[in-house]
Amino acid sequence: MARTGIERLFRSHGGDVSSYLARMLRDPDLAEDLTQDAFLRCCATLQGGDRPENLRGYPYRIARNIAVDHPRLQRRRRTHMRGDHVLAAIADPRPGQERRMIDRERLQVFLHALAGLPDKTRRIFVLHRIRGLSYREAVRHMAPSESSVQKHLARVLFEVTCRLREYEDGR
Repeated sequence: MARTGIERLFRSHGGDVSSYLARMLRDPDLAEDLTQDAFLRCCATLQGGDRPENLRGYPYRIARNIAVDHPRLQRRRRTHMRGDHVLAAIADPRPGQERRMIDRERLQVFLHALAGLPDKTRRIFVLHRIRGLSYREAVRHMAPSESSVQKHLARVLFEVTCRLREYEDGR
């Protein structure tokens, strides 16, 4: 079919095909895009020498097929997207510079609070919280009883928590 024949077909039926798709899809903008796609496919078929029996109904049939396939194709495109724009959309799980700075400051507050504790209390804390020893194992290394270990750990947690609160309030 000559170019003028396709143009004539589009002019005479493009609006109707677009309206048909808009009702079907409930999206006039998408309907316009898919109408153009339908007429491009129609044009390619006709230029390839194929001649459908019902030329007036042919663009509608192509448009319907495109509309039915469109959601499936969109899902496939989303799952197969590659490139920098996809990677840029993924949030970096690492903390930002500000978060790292705040964490470093909090660590300094923590270490300062820990350094201000009595040696025995600090060593019990290190054995239990850093080295992962149980209360019973910490008793063997440092304290006369499990309740003593608990008392020392409670003191560490109280001191560190107070210092961190002061830090947070002062920021």
